[in-house]
Amino acid sequence: MKKIIFILAFIFINNVFCQTDKGVIQYKKVRLKKVFNQNKKQKSKNFNTFAKIENSINEIQKKLTFNLLYNRGESHFEVQKEMEVSENKFFKMSLGPDGISKFYNSKNEILKSIYIFGEKFLISKSNYKWTLKTDTKKINKYTCYKAVTIEKMKTRNGIKNILVEAWYAPEINIPFGPIGYSGLPGLILELKKDNIKYYVTSINLNPRKKILVKKPTNGKKVTQEEYYDIAINAMKDFRKNRGY
Repeated sequence: MKKIIFILAFIFINNVFCQTDKGVIQYKKVRLKKVFNQNKKQKSKNFNTFAKIENSINEIQKKLTFNLLYNRGESHFEVQKEMEVSENKFFKMSLGPDGISKFYNSKNEILKSIYIFGEKFLISKSNYKWTLKTDTKKINKYTCYKAVTIEKMKTRNGIKNILVEAWYAPEINIPFGPIGYSGLPGLILELKKDNIKYYVTSINLNPRKKILVKKPTNGKKVTQEEYYDIAINAMKDFRKNRGY
């Protein structure tokens, strides 16, 4: 407990003297482990096909970049669509459900904009409940602290608990990070969710150029819980139409 209090005191003092009004932070994305391991001896033709698809997806992910734009308490996060990979047939698969979304954050609001199932949705999300840890590590030149939260995802098989691990830098007083995660006393430089990790590649604080953070307003407005129900029903209809 004393260590946590010390960390919070350090963060408060640091943020007082190191104000950041705006910034452009770039991230990359990597899959931590393969689902289909081609080194294993498999007789299944489907297995080899899936393994090749996974390799293609991993190669695209290496070329993807994501930008977090921050300006006076608001942020916007989305993928930068490089022409060399956006035309690839595995492009959307490489992004995944989080990667194809756009995220808007402010002090009191988290929005996720996504086009899926033939419709655009504007999903409002609740604030995250983080547990601050005393673990530290260096990312670039910044001393980062570990924080974890459990995200509850509703599926057709029940509730799935997803562990989310973040490493934030108190030296940078931006309480946001990749794919809409926020609420920590410092910028998230690395975030791990399931088998995916987002990691920072460049940080440009207080640039001279104007930064415009756009809040999404178009789309069917739903809560996260309502969206889970929509997704479950959509998958049921898909399987029914395919005869599964």
